[in-house]
Amino acid sequence: MQAKQEWKKVVYEESDGITNIKQGYFSDEGDFVKVVGDHSEALIRKDKIISITGKLTGGQDGRETN
Repeated sequence: MQAKQEWKKVVYEESDGITNIKQGYFSDEGDFVKVVGDHSEALIRKDKIISITGKLTGGQDGRETN
């Protein structure tokens, strides 16, 4: 059974010191995380990740928005 993938925003530092952001479906791949977006796919080293945030599924008070 495959784990449910969630949409995440990943902020990470590239090898040249530049900070970058990728958004997409997030999965753990050992020493890396995989982020599959609408137009790209990326493998990011876990030790380069600055932050990971998830997408809210409703309004800020927990209710669904129309």
